[in-house]
Amino acid sequence: MNRRVVFVWGPLATLAVLAGVLGLLRVYLAEATELLVQELTGAGARVERIDIGYLPPSVTLHNVAFDTGSGRFEAPRIDLYPDFSRLMEGEVSLDRAVLDRPLLRTGGPDGSEGPGGAMDPALLPRSLRIRDASLVVDRDGVPGSPVSFSADVEKRAVGAGFVVNSMSIPEFGLTFGGTVDVDSADSLKIGVNARHGTFNPSRLLEFLRRFNYLDAPQLAMFGGTQKIAAEAFRLDFDAGTGAVAFAARSLSVDASGLADVAVEAVPGGDWALTCREGTLDAAQMVALVRAHPEGGKHFADGVHTLGLNELAAEGALSLRDVRVQSRTGATGPTGSLSLASPSLKLSLVSSRGEKQDVVLENFDGTVTLKDGRPLVGVNRLELASSAGGSGSLKGELSFPFALAGTRFQAEARQLDWFGTVLDGTADKKDSSRTTFDVIVNSGSVQLAAKGLARRELGGRGNWSVVFDDFRLAAGGSEADGEDKPFDFGFIRDASMSGTIVARRLQYNDLPVIRDLSAKVVPAEGGLVIRGRGRVCLMRADLEMAFAPDALAASVAVTGKGVPLPGVLGCFVDELPVYLRGRLTVQANFLMQGGSGRELRKSLRGSVVTRLQGMQVLKLSNLDRRLGFFMEIMNAVNLEPDMGDTLSFRDGLVSASMGNGRVELKAVRFGGERVSVDGKGNFDLADKRLRLDAKVGTPFGVNKDVSIDMILAEEKS
Repeated sequence: MNRRVVFVWGPLATLAVLAGVLGLLRVYLAEATELLVQELTGAGARVERIDIGYLPPSVTLHNVAFDTGSGRFEAPRIDLYPDFSRLMEGEVSLDRAVLDRPLLRTGGPDGSEGPGGAMDPALLPRSLRIRDASLVVDRDGVPGSPVSFSADVEKRAVGAGFVVNSMSIPEFGLTFGGTVDVDSADSLKIGVNARHGTFNPSRLLEFLRRFNYLDAPQLAMFGGTQKIAAEAFRLDFDAGTGAVAFAARSLSVDASGLADVAVEAVPGGDWALTCREGTLDAAQMVALVRAHPEGGKHFADGVHTLGLNELAAEGALSLRDVRVQSRTGATGPTGSLSLASPSLKLSLVSSRGEKQDVVLENFDGTVTLKDGRPLVGVNRLELASSAGGSGSLKGELSFPFALAGTRFQAEARQLDWFGTVLDGTADKKDSSRTTFDVIVNSGSVQLAAKGLARRELGGRGNWSVVFDDFRLAAGGSEADGEDKPFDFGFIRDASMSGTIVARRLQYNDLPVIRDLSAKVVPAEGGLVIRGRGRVCLMRADLEMAFAPDALAASVAVTGKGVPLPGVLGCFVDELPVYLRGRLTVQANFLMQGGSGRELRKSLRGSVVTRLQGMQVLKLSNLDRRLGFFMEIMNAVNLEPDMGDTLSFRDGLVSASMGNGRVELKAVRFGGERVSVDGKGNFDLADKRLRLDAKVGTPFGVNKDVSIDMILAEEKS
């Protein structure tokens, strides 16, 4: 064979040998691939086509599908890169793997899991890249919604897990790096350990909604969340049951943060939250409450009840020992936590647009939740108003606020609330009894009340309030020219019904009502009080209707044989010593208005008074306000009776009231020595009496008398 032949056939032979080797390699890779697929997936895997690559050695599987223990796996393409040196030694080992758009469907029609076993860690690739994967959890034959994720991971040196260079789950809005533990390939129990991770709030909430972890009101609370991040966390997900467990050294949600927090949840609304400590931003807390449909309604009602249009909070609350859980069918979460804050600022806007700040200081307390209803235990709370004054509170309060079942001690020290100054104490030591001693001054309204509120019928009925003393002054006097509108805002939207008992009740300088027993009836925008008491030793039937900016009252007074000095003493202290006798009275009064002046000018009524055995005493030193009796005597040259007196057998005064005047329709006095028959008027503002009368004696002396005098007390 000559050299030319060798030169030609040598390379051809070499190529033939290489082709043979590559052919054998192809066969070997195909067989090894089948073995590898069987090892990874078990028997029954379907692969539509296998492509072999040589540089580097690789196997591409097209349209792979196989059944898992609880579902099915499909992938349009899988690129496997075997460890060539170990593969040539007969060992099945993967160096790298790339999964393109894989789909894992888990959960059979009955929710049961089929046979399967744990994955051999040795079969896992050294590195794995997953592109646009989808996970679908079917429940009771109903197809679930897909959860997608992508990842770039490396196998850990020890154990069935990966070091995650990067991973994202769009439905969670989760991006993180750390480790992924694969506990079981069949049930798809995946555990994620990560140094740091961030969640896209809107996508996470959509995931929680889609898989029914939280209900609509709970999701609404977090609708405004902008940022969620976690440090040193673990996330466990069991696709078979849908159970999710999350634990983190720290979790931040916008401006709030939690430490050593753990959350467990399953579809349907069962969840539990624990946290060692944390910080909650006050503004964020208010936003969360407002976003919850029911909580937002209670918050708005509370703000409105306080006479506010707006409430904003600034500061931070410290959380401790948080343990809260919710169960399917419950009306709300149940649990407890501790709260504290050195300072919280509340910025308030009243219903009239006025602005004021209230600072809560040294707050320390607890919150106990039962079916969503919070009971706040206040160990200590101090507050100060930017307008002046301070206060303190401790006890247990429920929200929405209800007096029943709460205990508290409250004190206000000249605390200014939008121009209304509060001063006094309230103490509720048990569930059925509250004592109070308060003064409320709004400028136009001054209220002083002392007594107790107690639950009727052994704690099962309405509330009754017993006043030892109740004084109400409304509006400035005519003399000082003030006429501020009423502000009864403290009864806005009052819903209390029950009984009021007042030993002493007074409005402005009107006669004191004693031993009042009344019923309180809620009314739209206010309340109505209907009752009976005693005024000036006579029976008084009373009805008062309070609105936030107005007052209406009607009084019917009746009395028979009432001592005249006792009646007169209701109005002035000095005059009773000058008069004796008894009265029979029938009177009706009505007034209404939005200020003190309106109320006085609106006074309407009628009075019929009959007198028996009236005597005017101490004529020689008679008070000038009774001087008209002296004018009557002087008109007919009548001398005092023995004992410096003037006596009348009987008398009648009939009058009507309106427009600030008392029209004296009839004034009659009959006696053995003198008689009087006249009419006139009395101006309530000026205290001015005008009386035109005929004065006569049994001896035929008759005189016309015109009296015009001021009955006000003479100033010294």
